[in-house]
Amino acid sequence: MIPTGPIACAFTLFCTLSHPFLGVGGALQISVNAVLSTLLYVWRRNLFTCILAHAMTDIYAFVSIPRYLMQYVG
Repeated sequence: MIPTGPIACAFTLFCTLSHPFLGVGGALQISVNAVLSTLLYVWRRNLFTCILAHAMTDIYAFVSIPRYLMQYVG
């Protein structure tokens, strides 16, 4: 039997305390990304795959989106 209570508690604390400056929307975004990363790890059993997925989401969030938005800021 999987102890879902402690897992849910740890997940909630991680999402709310590690990124409080992002607000509710940011916490939901981090939560979805964390769940997807966990499912990816359970499916592939490969930590490097999760690291690569995390790097790709960071590149998208911090490089691609700002470069796209800069064409509308003048």
